[in-house]
Formats: sequence, C-alpha cells, structure tokens
Amino acid sequence: MNDNKLIFAAAAGAKETQTDPAAAANTELIGTPSETGPAVEEANPTSDSEAADPTPQALDALNHYYDRLILTDADREKLVTQRGLSHSTIELLGYRSNLESNKEILLEMANRFPVAVLVESGLWKTDSDKIAEPPKPNPQFYGMSIVEKRDAKGKKVRGADGEVVRECVWNHPILIPYFNEAMKLVHLRPHKGMMRGKPPRFYVVRPKGQASSAGRQASNHKFAIVTEGEFKAAALWQVLGDVAEIAALPGITMAKPLIGEVEEWLELTGVRQVVVGYDNEDKGNETLPDYQPEQHRRHDTQVWARYLARQLSRQGYEGKVCVLPDQWRDAKGKADWDGCLAAFIKELGAADGSLAAWDQVRGQIRDKFLSVIQGARYIGESHHANFFDPEVERIIRSALNRISYEPCLPVGGEDEQVYRGRDKGLTLPLPPNRTGGSPASGFPVSVFPSGIEAIAFGRPSG
Repeated sequence: MNDNKLIFAAAAGAKETQTDPAAAANTELIGTPSETGPAVEEANPTSDSEAADPTPQALDALNHYYDRLILTDADREKLVTQRGLSHSTIELLGYRSNLESNKEILLEMANRFPVAVLVESGLWKTDSDKIAEPPKPNPQFYGMSIVEKRDAKGKKVRGADGEVVRECVWNHPILIPYFNEAMKLVHLRPHKGMMRGKPPRFYVVRPKGQASSAGRQASNHKFAIVTEGEFKAAALWQVLGDVAEIAALPGITMAKPLIGEVEEWLELTGVRQVVVGYDNEDKGNETLPDYQPEQHRRHDTQVWARYLARQLSRQGYEGKVCVLPDQWRDAKGKADWDGCLAAFIKELGAADGSLAAWDQVRGQIRDKFLSVIQGARYIGESHHANFFDPEVERIIRSALNRISYEPCLPVGGEDEQVYRGRDKGLTLPLPPNRTGGSPASGFPVSVFPSGIEAIAFGRPSG
C-alpha cells in the first residue's frame, strides 16, 4: 500500500476500545518497592552488530544482579513527571535504580561468579590504561554516567574537532533492561551508557508478561515505529502500543551498524510499513543549549532518519519519515516523544501516573501522536511535504547522499569521486581482472554522461 490508509485503519479500529497496552499486560499494578569517583571511562563500543551474544554464564550473572535491584520512589516519580510514563508502564518495562549501594551487590558477586564472567557481562571492567590492575566493578552500574559536557550556560562544550566533549558524572542514570523474544533478560544498559568493547544493541519494547510478536497467531500491529532512545520508545508504546510495534536505536548513527537487527525485528513482527520518528530540535538558535555553529550539521537527526527509511525501503519495506511539529518544542527548543507526552499529560491535569488518570487523557494524546504519524512521507516525497525550507532540504539531501555513498568502482574511495566530477566524455580504463582481461565485458568502460552511474545500477558496461 502506497499511502497511510493501513496505519490509520488499524488505529481507527483500535480507537473504539482504546486498549491501554500497559493495562492489557498487567491489570493489577505491582506494589511500589521501598528505597533502600572514578577516572573517565571512554565509551568505545565495538561497531560490529554481529558480535557474539553473551555466554549463558554471563547472562546468569546479569540476571543475578538485576534480580537484586530496586526502583526507588524518587526515580519512579521522575519517570512519571519527566517522561510521562504511567506507574503501570514503568513496572512492565522493568526499570531499576542505579544506586551507589549497587556496588555492594557487584562486589558480592565475585564470591559466586568467576571474574572473567563478570567482565564478560559488563558488570565488571578492566582498565586498558592500567593493565596491571585487576578487574573491578563497572561504575556505570553503581551510579556513574558518561554525559555531554556543558558550560555554565548549559551549552555543549566542543573540542577542536567540533565534536562534543564527554565527561563522567555521578548522576545515577536509570538501568534499562533489554528482553528477547522469550522475555529473557539479555542486556542491561545504563541510560545513555555504552561499555568499552560491547556492541550497541537495538531496543525492542517488550513488556514483562506479554508474549512477543513471534508468539501471536494474529497480531493487531499493522505498522512499526523506530525512534532513538529507550524512553521515547516507551512513550510511544504507552500511547500506541496496541496498534504498533515499537523499537529504538541507541543513537541516530547506529542505523548503519544495527540495520541487520532492525530488519530481523521487522521480519519477526511481520509488518511492512515502518515510520522513523526522531527528535525535532532547533540547533540554529545561539541562545539555546544545543546550538550547532556548523550549519551543515544542524539537521543530522533528519538525515539519519531518512537514511534508515531509505535503507528499509530498499529491502522491500514501506519506509517513511515523520517530523514532530515545531510547536511541540519546549523552552530548550526540543521536541521528543517522551518530553511531549509528559507536557501533554501535565497540560491535561493527569500527571499523577495512575492508570485512571491516564485513561482520561489517552484518547486526546493518541490523536496528537497519530496526527504526526499520519504526516509521515516516503523519502522522495519529503521535499513536497514542506517539512523544511528549500535550503535546508538541499543540505539534508546532500548529507544523506554523502552518508549513503557506496563505492562502485574497483579503485573506490576519493579517486572514484574525483572521476565523477571530471569531464564525462573521458574513457576510464579499469584495472584488469584476475584472468588478465578487463572487468565485466572485457572492454574499457566509456564514461558517457551517466557512465559511472550506469556501473552503480548494474547496467551493461560494454
């Protein structure tokens, strides 16, 4: 189907019952539990999404640690007020607090598990700069976080290369569990954290107690939404989880290394329509904290959203991109799914996190979210959708072509791009193949007006 009819037929069909996915999964809320400076660690994950899964022993260690964690009342309240999540959603998605007292659990685990297993699980770490020191508990699991450094005015601090400087702080980021299709814990990530040598992972919203899509004979889920960040995925699931599959990348650029995992997930769910929806942020205003001085880098979020949608379209899916309205931006110039959910709930006077309060406002917020999904467009339609002005569209298309570029000549690299810009009347001899002849037809390739492009699309060269 080439339009949004399928999405909205599904949404309209579910609208009559307004089934809350959290309520459907757990109609009886679990009781609220009671609450019970290292050197900077560089986040240097492997980019190989095909890295081996943890061994059963490492998973046992991870589960042992997770089973002993709690979620404090203070962290629960932040998830309600800052993220817009209901108490039911919070319980079902299994968040846990990242307390300094968690270190005692990590130390005790050395009596139960080999240190090598603890290191493999990520709960303990080695210091590559201090190889003589023995492994020790990873501070990211007892309160430390690696964050973007900010100046006194709240603006990002950038290095000489223009990249954001990162630093370690003790801000106790929430621990987010990742469950597989069998609802087994396979990963535990501190919010925005990344461990050295550990591959990034694709997050799929899988509430505790709910069967995965693979186990459903007939799913009501007619489309999928991919966003960036677990809390944004949680917000989408709370609002649209009864009609859509929801998942998130850990960062917008992770679309490249994790594209295989995205495709595997879509195959598992059986849906064909996919909407990519990232943040909408004003990075051109010098007074805002996330101001980006380089104009060509102000729209990276949209560039990477289109990249993912285009890659999925090339694999036979109906990949589209939606853009959150500028009117939804907060005082810092940013609009994202969880921040908007929290703001809408507050406006409607239902911010206590209870299921009853959420039921009163869910229909209105659902309509707002669906209006954005309805505006999703294929990549080729984006410049007609008036998302951005013509100059911004030009910047986005140029950047998209740059990150999507794949060598199509044997020599590749910069040399190939130079050839593309030269006089197109030249004849370009290619290196001989292993049998001594010329590639393909055995004749030189004539670079007529679209010669290089002909190679790229597999047309005959001779």
